[in-house]
Amino acid sequence: MPKNVSTFCSALLCGGTVSLAVLDTTALVNEGMKRQGLSFSDAELFGKTLTAATYLCGWLKTESEIFVSLHDGKGGRVGVSGDGELHMRGYLDRTENSAKVGNGVGKTEVGTLTVVRNDGVGLPFSGTCELVSDDVAENFSAYFLTSEQRPTAIGLCMKTEGEKCLVSGGVFLQPLPGAEEGLFGECKAGLSRIGDLAERLRTEGTDGILRILHAEKIGVREVKFQCRCSRERAASAILSLGKENALAAVRAEGTVTVTCPECKETYLFTEPDIQTLFGK
Repeated sequence: MPKNVSTFCSALLCGGTVSLAVLDTTALVNEGMKRQGLSFSDAELFGKTLTAATYLCGWLKTESEIFVSLHDGKGGRVGVSGDGELHMRGYLDRTENSAKVGNGVGKTEVGTLTVVRNDGVGLPFSGTCELVSDDVAENFSAYFLTSEQRPTAIGLCMKTEGEKCLVSGGVFLQPLPGAEEGLFGECKAGLSRIGDLAERLRTEGTDGILRILHAEKIGVREVKFQCRCSRERAASAILSLGKENALAAVRAEGTVTVTCPECKETYLFTEPDIQTLFGK
């Protein structure tokens, strides 16, 4: 695939007993940074969370969705969602008192990581764990262990220059059901053999990391920043205001603007638009 395309590369190692995913999310993160107008520290937290959420989406059925919410416990929140087609989107909110840690999030007693998976059948599955570190990778490892009982070795990287992401990605190693005990230790050793993940990914790409780990490639998929917002969904937000409030707002400002928090797309509604909406 072209270098300006984000990819999800899946593979097997240790005789097919360990699943491996190597993600290059550089293009994906750059698109998210541009839409959100993020600073360096916020971009790193956002980018690593977006990469980890993409890994979760890689094992979904096409019609399934995942929403990931990471609260640092001091007013900072990252929200990322995606589906089985690897269409990803997300945003980051900060309050004035929110922690700003370059490598991740501030460790607090109330910081949480929540994953909601909707398969379209029955009630969505929800799992939550407390943050255990200021490192995003360690927090997702804790989530997999405590909420899904799947030990997972995770390495995440992101390197920026000015307002641009030079490289972003991740490596995820997970022993498959029935694997021998102690194999998780080998997974963590595999991460250490990679060394500087950002530099490896930038210079050698995903295939270079597969060679280091002696992994057998299964397939490669494209990852896109793609939102599900629409004018129809924005209209629903207008309708939720009620007719009197919506008309009062449009008469005061001339138009009512609805902005999608994930992609920053804006939808403008005039007074005739609102009259038509409520007329329906």
